[in-house]
Amino acid sequence: MIEAALRYKQSLTLPIVSKSRQRAEQFASVSQDPIVARQIYLNTLAVLAVRDYLHLMGIDTDLRGSEICNPILRLAADIADLNVTGFGRLECRAVPPGERICEVPPEAIVDRLGYVVVEIDEMQQQAELLGFARTVKNFELSLDRLQPLEELIDCLHQAERSVVLSQWFDRIFDSGWQTLESLFATDTLELTPSLRGMRKSEPQVTSAAKLIDLGVELGNRSVVLLVQLIPDDDGQVGVRAQVHPVPGETYLFPNLELNLLSDEGEALKNVRSRSLDNYIQLPFFQGYPGERFQIQLALDRVTLVEDFTI
Repeated sequence: MIEAALRYKQSLTLPIVSKSRQRAEQFASVSQDPIVARQIYLNTLAVLAVRDYLHLMGIDTDLRGSEICNPILRLAADIADLNVTGFGRLECRAVPPGERICEVPPEAIVDRLGYVVVEIDEMQQQAELLGFARTVKNFELSLDRLQPLEELIDCLHQAERSVVLSQWFDRIFDSGWQTLESLFATDTLELTPSLRGMRKSEPQVTSAAKLIDLGVELGNRSVVLLVQLIPDDDGQVGVRAQVHPVPGETYLFPNLELNLLSDEGEALKNVRSRSLDNYIQLPFFQGYPGERFQIQLALDRVTLVEDFTI
């Protein structure tokens, strides 16, 4: 059993066991450059420390499925990712004792659930998980602004509830979502003109729709939320979000708000329906795989939020 001791409210100290050191040395041996080998060694220790912490918390990880386990990738790029089973990649950045800033290289920015900073004390043979950050600004993390490790667990729980859009390209859809083909198969003649027009979408577009019930407070009014994905050559995914009337209705009810929020709930974009709108649409936006956002529907005092991960 791994002994763990809380040092601060937001940090956790774990021992660096000999097995972890041996694996880090093995991973570092791919490079003849002592600076690169040293970075790989520290990266591996950080990844293994975070893996041990998540195992203590009952969260499964897939070390073999992490990019750092690929000798070509870890030699070519400064990466320290840990594949958290069912969620995605968590970046684990190592810092020496006493450091105040953690630099994050560009290759470690894309396709990450978040970032855990790990202080590696080789003299004491221990790794201290200093805290967690969901995002990085200007390729660095200020250690005094890290969130407690509990935020990492909350982030994973949030990701568990979110709709993973990248799975749509493999025709895997979350409960409640269906393809436009399935929607049209129900009764094409009853679909609104705006939805029927979606059949002529570009061939590279992947679409899915969900019936959203706004609840008894509004007389069980419902709308159709349509999300379309457009892959880009640079690895980003374009997202188009629309709200349509339900089959049998021509227009949306007025003053329905469609809001784009960050994963932390910050308002980013907004559109509101008018009396004769047959659909409303958020401005087109793009993101990289692993990035999260929310779409909020609001009418009167009722708000509903859908969480998404690209």
